[in-house]
Amino acid sequence: MSQIDTTYNTVYNHLLEKFNNDIDFQNEIQYLIHFYGKKLMNFTKNDEQKLLVEVSSEKLIKSQFFQGYFIMKTILEDDQMELGEKIWTVNPGIIRNELPILLEQTYSNSVEDWYKTDVGHQVSFELIQVFSDVFDLVKQIRKDISIYGCYKAVIEDPRYSGFNETSEHQFLLGDPMDLDFLNPQVYMQAEFITEEQEFWDLYNWSSSQNSVSKWIGSIQLSSIPQDNDSFFYLIQFTLSNTILEEEKQGIIQKVHKRLPQDVLSTLQIRYYSASELNVVIPQNA
Repeated sequence: MSQIDTTYNTVYNHLLEKFNNDIDFQNEIQYLIHFYGKKLMNFTKNDEQKLLVEVSSEKLIKSQFFQGYFIMKTILEDDQMELGEKIWTVNPGIIRNELPILLEQTYSNSVEDWYKTDVGHQVSFELIQVFSDVFDLVKQIRKDISIYGCYKAVIEDPRYSGFNETSEHQFLLGDPMDLDFLNPQVYMQAEFITEEQEFWDLYNWSSSQNSVSKWIGSIQLSSIPQDNDSFFYLIQFTLSNTILEEEKQGIIQKVHKRLPQDVLSTLQIRYYSASELNVVIPQNA
């Protein structure tokens, strides 16, 4: 048996065991199916089409996840691939955002071929036959999930430890040393952090077209001192109109759940929609 066959069988057995027995993993996959399935559901017009999307989404996600996990395992086991030791000590969010660029460079002569699967091709064909406008979306889903499978293969490798240095101050919204994914396609990055203010910008994942992270929002949390030595908290969400409304609400809810009760008891939430970010730098007189 060749090395690649051995790796294939190892990955198959590993993921089969997780699919059957690991509840957290099952929930993780179901979340991906739901998130991307909802995007496809927007094209449906009747119950028959909804059923097609339901069945197709699960097949597509599982097939592409396996492909990505398997491909990355072959890369990690190949002595000819020079990923370097740095990959084992990089924070997970940063790895997740860098992988699309790394894979594009690795497979520069066949950018789309590495994540092709028979199941993915068949499901894509069935969906495109019914929904004429889903080609780009289905292509993006296949790519996203394959790269996510690659990411999971890296962080589940025994050699991976992550970046262990932490900030002295405990921030409420996330780790300013990492990129924090709020959903499969959106992450936030700390821009300005003090004990009274947290300002995070939101970007789409670099898996998107052209592997470029584009600004799609901001989150600002402010603690405002009151006369009685307590604090009033204000959190402001500015989210791009390119984000689906349901996904906007999901981002707001995810961030809201991170806040402790003493913050929630005096919290005001403000939510704005935006089309673009313009940074104006005043000119010196």
